[in-house]
Amino acid sequence: MDQETQSDSSTMDQNAAAPEATAQASQAQAQQQTSTAQEASTDLGNEKLYAVIGYIFPFLFFLPLVQDDLKSNQFSRFHANQQLNLLILVVAYMALQNVLFMILYFMWMPIASLIWLGIIVLAVLGVVNALGGQTKELPLIGKFKLLK
Repeated sequence: MDQETQSDSSTMDQNAAAPEATAQASQAQAQQQTSTAQEASTDLGNEKLYAVIGYIFPFLFFLPLVQDDLKSNQFSRFHANQQLNLLILVVAYMALQNVLFMILYFMWMPIASLIWLGIIVLAVLGVVNALGGQTKELPLIGKFKLLK
């Protein structure tokens, strides 16, 4: 009877140890996947940061182009080009606005509001693409490649 009791308890110990080992293995695998995902997200961390800053302040489009580690990064160069396109659009619009404002004051105000809204939408689309790690061209102005 003692041998049966001992064999039953050792079988129960083995059965109890198997789920624990499986749980530990799956926990280790989950930690490894989490650390891999964190490494991947930090790989684009600086690139995303500079891309977002450049869409909010387009005159800072050049920041990733002057940093040695980002100069050759395709993601950074793509978004710097998109930001330069946005900056040129803003400058051209502001020059046009000043001329048309003097000529057509009352008719120009609603048009000016719609154009600014469009520029803000382009900037928001750029931020969303940059945060998503995507290299989608901005509508209307994204097809121009000013930086090589």
